[in-house]
Amino acid sequence: MRAVRQTDRRTKRANEPRRQPSVWRCGPSNVCGRRRSAFTLLEVTIACVLLATIAGIATLSLRGQVSANRLQQALEQLERADRFARQLARRTGSNAFIEFDDADSEIRIAVDRRTQKTYGLPPGSTIANVRVAKTNARDVGISPLGQSTTYAIEFADGERQTRWLVVAGTSGHTLRTSDKEQVNALLRF
Repeated sequence: MRAVRQTDRRTKRANEPRRQPSVWRCGPSNVCGRRRSAFTLLEVTIACVLLATIAGIATLSLRGQVSANRLQQALEQLERADRFARQLARRTGSNAFIEFDDADSEIRIAVDRRTQKTYGLPPGSTIANVRVAKTNARDVGISPLGQSTTYAIEFADGERQTRWLVVAGTSGHTLRTSDKEQVNALLRF
């Protein structure tokens, strides 16, 4: 009987999984037999650095989009102002003027030097340069036929981005560009 009991114990031990030494139980996810319930300071620091980097990249990307959108809105405002001034000159049979106010970032439409309508530029965008073909004037005169001289306006925003809008005098067609040489070439004619 004794022999049978010893054999049973041996087979019982052989069927049981082997226990690992206690040194192996202490690891990153199991601190000496207990589950870890918090992050280490290093893990939290790395996560914060990664989040800050991603937020910085997103901010720079968005700032560029906002700046481009602001310039786009300024160009559209000038196009609207030019169309309105041409229509007003034809309708009234008088000379109309487009006046550019750098200080207030406004575009004013006037007939007989009385302001009829004012267009404000988007916040942060400014009129950087006004060029009228063959003159040094900063205002554009529009005849009762709805024609003017060709002119170009440079808009800028706080991010140092600039865009030009060139308006053809006789037709009122517009060209958007950021190439100053192209603007100079168009204003020579």
